[in-house]
Amino acid sequence: ILHSVPAPTGVTVNSGAYDAEGNLVMVGVKNIEHGLRQGGGWLVHGTSGELVAELLSHSLACRSVAFDHSKSLLAMGSLDATVSVWDYAERSVLRTLDRPILSVDALAWSPGGSYLALAS
Repeated sequence: ILHSVPAPTGVTVNSGAYDAEGNLVMVGVKNIEHGLRQGGGWLVHGTSGELVAELLSHSLACRSVAFDHSKSLLAMGSLDATVSVWDYAERSVLRTLDRPILSVDALAWSPGGSYLALAS
């Protein structure tokens, strides 16, 4: 184990993945102001373990995360039945995919990064 990053009280870590450069994203539930819960993830430096960014974009916990290794794209799937696609280098959401499905439990990019598969 390179690093163990303890989750703060009220945060549950559900998934993790490395990008092509060795950064780690851990996805969980985070309690925020006024007792609201928002799902998202932490971009954590893969060698130092330091928090690089907090990426929040869902109303419920995130269950899955996948990097597209050919671009700087990150997909996060949530219990709120949505997928957010991020440009993680810019820390911005490019698109949110809404589907009439259950929670998004698994994600995978195609080798060229043209397609994103999901399972619920």
